[in-house]
Amino acid sequence: MAAEFIGIKTSHIRVYATALVGLLAAFSGVMTLAYFKAVDTSSGRNLGLQVIAAVVIGGTSLAGGSGTIIGAALGVLIITTIDSGLVFYGVNLNYSEFVTGAVIIGAIALDRISKRRSSP
Repeated sequence: MAAEFIGIKTSHIRVYATALVGLLAAFSGVMTLAYFKAVDTSSGRNLGLQVIAAVVIGGTSLAGGSGTIIGAALGVLIITTIDSGLVFYGVNLNYSEFVTGAVIIGAIALDRISKRRSSP
């Protein structure tokens, strides 16, 4: 509403943003096809938990709120580092989801503690 108040046409911005996301998704699909030289329809199916973990670690609250792109990128970096460390130390891959879930629970606990301390 603030953007509309100062004269920005938000409907145009939404259309441009949606078109940009579609263009980037198409580019990502073409680059994936070029790299793997094949199409796999289930290539990203099991990444939901890691995505949620990265966003929560990046500072977005599951109880509602907003995060930042930089926070989400840092969350991705942390989750990727944890997963790479587990592979490097030879930990069984079945424990990777357990560790990711534990990291999510830890991030939620820290978020709750910080909200309780900041509220009067």
